[in-house]
Amino acid sequence: MKDNHLKIIVQNHVYPPSEDTFLLLDAIEVGPSESFLEVGCGSGYILANAASISFRAIGLDFSFAAVRNTKQNLLSNNLEENAEVFLSDLLDAFLPNTRFDVIVFNPPYLPSDEDGTGLDHALIGGIRGSEITERFVRQAMQHLSPSGRIYTIVSSLSGHSQLERCIEDAGFEMTTVESGAFFFERLSVIRVTSSRKPFYKS
Repeated sequence: MKDNHLKIIVQNHVYPPSEDTFLLLDAIEVGPSESFLEVGCGSGYILANAASISFRAIGLDFSFAAVRNTKQNLLSNNLEENAEVFLSDLLDAFLPNTRFDVIVFNPPYLPSDEDGTGLDHALIGGIRGSEITERFVRQAMQHLSPSGRIYTIVSSLSGHSQLERCIEDAGFEMTTVESGAFFFERLSVIRVTSSRKPFYKS
Protein backbone atom coordinates (compact mmCIF):
# COMPACT_ATOMS: atom_id res chain seq x y z
CA MET A 1 0.00 0.00 0.00
CA LYS A 2 3.01 2.29 0.30
CA ASP A 3 3.18 5.38 -1.92
CA ASN A 4 6.84 6.40 -2.22
CA HIS A 5 5.91 9.83 -3.58
CA LEU A 6 4.24 11.10 -0.41
CA LYS A 7 5.85 14.00 1.40
CA ILE A 8 5.29 13.81 5.16
CA ILE A 9 6.31 16.50 7.64
CA VAL A 10 6.22 15.65 11.37
CA GLN A 11 5.39 18.46 13.78
CA ASN A 12 6.52 18.75 17.41
CA HIS A 13 4.89 16.36 19.92
CA VAL A 14 3.67 14.05 17.13
CA TYR A 15 4.90 10.47 16.85
CA PRO A 16 7.03 10.19 13.68
CA PRO A 17 6.74 7.30 11.19
CA SER A 18 9.00 4.60 12.65
CA GLU A 19 9.77 0.90 12.28
CA ASP A 20 6.43 -0.09 13.76
CA THR A 21 4.63 2.28 11.35
CA PHE A 22 6.32 0.70 8.33
CA LEU A 23 5.70 -2.83 9.62
CA LEU A 24 2.00 -2.06 10.02
CA LEU A 25 1.75 -0.38 6.62
CA ASP A 26 3.31 -3.42 4.93
CA ALA A 27 0.64 -5.66 6.44
CA ILE A 28 -2.43 -3.63 5.47
CA GLU A 29 -4.54 -4.69 2.51
CA VAL A 30 -7.26 -2.33 1.35
CA GLY A 31 -9.21 -2.14 -1.90
CA PRO A 32 -10.37 0.90 -3.88
CA SER A 33 -14.02 0.26 -3.01
CA GLU A 34 -13.40 -0.15 0.72
CA SER A 35 -13.72 2.26 3.62
CA PHE A 36 -10.65 2.80 5.78
CA LEU A 37 -10.26 4.08 9.33
CA GLU A 38 -7.01 4.82 11.13
CA VAL A 39 -7.16 5.35 14.87
CA GLY A 40 -4.24 7.35 16.25
CA CYS A 41 -3.27 8.80 12.88
CA GLY A 42 -0.32 10.82 14.23
CA SER A 43 1.40 12.55 11.32
CA GLY A 44 -1.02 10.97 8.83
CA TYR A 45 1.56 8.76 7.12
CA ILE A 46 -0.59 5.63 7.00
CA LEU A 47 -3.81 7.58 6.40
CA ALA A 48 -2.30 9.40 3.43
CA ASN A 49 -1.23 6.09 1.91
CA ALA A 50 -4.75 4.73 2.37
CA ALA A 51 -6.35 7.90 1.00
CA SER A 52 -4.50 7.35 -2.27
CA ILE A 53 -6.30 3.99 -2.64
CA SER A 54 -9.51 3.81 -0.60
CA PHE A 55 -12.68 5.60 -1.69
CA ARG A 56 -13.27 6.72 1.92
CA ALA A 57 -10.50 7.27 4.46
CA ILE A 58 -10.94 8.70 7.95
CA GLY A 59 -8.35 9.41 10.62
CA LEU A 60 -8.84 9.86 14.35
CA ASP A 61 -6.52 11.06 17.08
CA PHE A 62 -7.02 12.37 20.60
CA SER A 63 -4.14 14.82 20.11
CA PHE A 64 -5.00 18.16 18.52
CA ALA A 65 -1.39 18.46 17.33
CA ALA A 66 -1.67 15.13 15.51
CA VAL A 67 -5.00 16.03 13.90
CA ARG A 68 -3.54 19.33 12.69
CA ASN A 69 -0.37 17.60 11.44
CA THR A 70 -2.37 14.98 9.53
CA LYS A 71 -4.54 17.62 7.88
CA GLN A 72 -1.44 19.54 6.80
CA ASN A 73 0.10 16.43 5.24
CA LEU A 74 -3.11 15.50 3.43
CA LEU A 75 -3.27 19.03 2.04
CA SER A 76 0.38 19.09 0.93
CA ASN A 77 -0.12 15.77 -0.91
CA ASN A 78 -3.40 16.88 -2.56
CA LEU A 79 -5.35 14.24 -0.63
CA GLU A 80 -7.58 16.54 1.41
CA GLU A 81 -10.64 15.56 -0.69
CA ASN A 82 -9.95 11.84 -0.13
CA ALA A 83 -9.79 11.82 3.66
CA GLU A 84 -11.24 13.41 6.80
CA VAL A 85 -9.62 13.78 10.21
CA PHE A 86 -11.36 14.15 13.57
CA LEU A 87 -10.41 14.61 17.21
CA SER A 88 -11.49 11.52 19.15
CA ASP A 89 -10.49 9.19 21.97
CA LEU A 90 -10.20 5.92 20.05
CA LEU A 91 -13.55 5.34 18.26
CA ASP A 92 -15.73 7.35 20.65
CA ALA A 93 -16.60 9.83 17.88
CA PHE A 94 -18.75 7.32 15.97
CA LEU A 95 -22.37 6.30 16.31
CA PRO A 96 -22.94 2.55 16.91
CA ASN A 97 -24.07 1.87 13.33
CA THR A 98 -20.91 3.27 11.68
CA ARG A 99 -18.99 0.52 9.86
CA PHE A 100 -15.61 0.27 8.15
CA ASP A 101 -13.97 -2.40 6.00
CA VAL A 102 -10.48 -1.78 7.37
CA ILE A 103 -9.65 -0.39 10.83
CA VAL A 104 -6.01 0.25 11.74
CA PHE A 105 -4.23 1.29 14.94
CA ASN A 106 -0.55 1.59 15.79
CA PRO A 107 -1.14 1.72 19.55
CA PRO A 108 1.06 2.66 22.45
CA TYR A 109 2.15 -0.86 23.41
CA LEU A 110 4.94 -0.56 25.98
CA PRO A 111 4.44 -1.30 29.69
CA SER A 112 4.67 1.70 31.98
CA ASP A 113 7.97 2.42 33.72
CA GLU A 114 9.59 5.15 35.77
CA ASP A 115 11.13 6.93 32.78
CA GLY A 116 8.85 9.56 31.27
CA THR A 117 9.14 11.28 27.89
CA GLY A 118 7.12 13.80 25.94
CA LEU A 119 5.83 10.97 23.75
CA ASP A 120 4.56 8.68 26.51
CA HIS A 121 1.02 9.11 25.12
CA ALA A 122 2.24 7.38 21.94
CA LEU A 123 4.40 4.76 23.66
CA ILE A 124 2.92 3.60 26.98
CA GLY A 125 -0.13 1.35 26.65
CA GLY A 126 -0.80 0.80 30.33
CA ILE A 127 0.69 -1.14 33.23
CA ARG A 128 0.84 -4.32 31.14
CA GLY A 129 1.30 -2.41 27.89
CA SER A 130 -1.78 -3.85 26.16
CA GLU A 131 -4.66 -2.13 27.96
CA ILE A 132 -5.22 0.55 25.30
CA THR A 133 -5.01 -2.05 22.52
CA GLU A 134 -7.63 -4.18 24.28
CA ARG A 135 -9.96 -1.20 24.56
CA PHE A 136 -9.42 -0.35 20.90
CA VAL A 137 -10.14 -3.88 19.69
CA ARG A 138 -13.36 -4.08 21.71
CA GLN A 139 -14.55 -0.87 20.07
CA ALA A 140 -13.27 -1.71 16.59
CA MET A 141 -15.05 -5.07 16.48
CA GLN A 142 -18.34 -3.21 16.94
CA HIS A 143 -17.60 -0.95 13.95
CA LEU A 144 -16.32 -3.61 11.54
CA SER A 145 -18.19 -4.57 8.38
CA PRO A 146 -19.08 -8.30 8.05
CA SER A 147 -16.06 -9.07 5.85
CA GLY A 148 -13.81 -6.41 7.37
CA ARG A 149 -10.53 -6.68 9.22
CA ILE A 150 -8.67 -4.92 11.98
CA TYR A 151 -4.89 -4.44 11.97
CA THR A 152 -2.92 -3.56 15.07
CA ILE A 153 0.50 -4.11 16.63
CA VAL A 154 1.52 -6.07 19.72
CA SER A 155 4.91 -6.15 21.41
CA SER A 156 6.77 -9.05 23.00
CA LEU A 157 7.28 -6.78 26.02
CA SER A 158 3.58 -6.58 26.81
CA GLY A 159 1.39 -9.54 27.62
CA HIS A 160 -1.50 -9.95 25.20
CA SER A 161 -3.21 -13.10 26.44
CA GLN A 162 -6.16 -10.98 27.57
CA LEU A 163 -6.34 -9.44 24.11
CA GLU A 164 -6.52 -12.89 22.52
CA ARG A 165 -9.24 -13.93 24.97
CA CYS A 166 -11.22 -10.78 24.22
CA ILE A 167 -11.09 -11.49 20.47
CA GLU A 168 -12.00 -15.15 20.81
CA ASP A 169 -14.86 -14.50 23.22
CA ALA A 170 -16.39 -12.09 20.69
CA GLY A 171 -16.33 -14.78 18.01
CA PHE A 172 -13.52 -13.19 16.01
CA GLU A 173 -10.27 -14.65 14.70
CA MET A 174 -6.74 -13.36 15.22
CA THR A 175 -3.84 -14.01 12.83
CA THR A 176 -0.25 -12.75 12.92
CA VAL A 177 0.50 -11.38 9.44
CA GLU A 178 3.83 -9.56 9.92
CA SER A 179 6.56 -9.56 12.55
CA GLY A 180 10.07 -8.31 13.10
CA ALA A 181 12.76 -7.89 15.75
CA PHE A 182 13.54 -4.30 16.70
CA PHE A 183 16.17 -3.49 19.32
CA PHE A 184 14.92 -5.08 22.56
CA GLU A 185 11.54 -6.41 21.40
CA ARG A 186 9.67 -8.28 18.70
CA LEU A 187 6.74 -6.52 17.12
CA SER A 188 3.90 -8.37 15.42
CA VAL A 189 1.02 -7.12 13.32
CA ILE A 190 -2.16 -9.02 14.05
CA ARG A 191 -5.21 -9.13 11.81
CA VAL A 192 -8.61 -9.60 13.41
CA THR A 193 -11.45 -10.78 11.17
CA SER A 194 -15.14 -11.12 11.78
CA SER A 195 -15.57 -14.20 9.59
CA ARG A 196 -13.74 -16.56 7.24
CA LYS A 197 -15.05 -14.77 4.16
CA PRO A 198 -12.45 -13.86 1.52
CA PHE A 199 -11.14 -10.31 1.60
CA TYR A 200 -9.58 -8.07 -1.01
CA LYS A 201 -5.96 -8.66 -1.98
CA SER A 202 -4.04 -6.08 -3.97
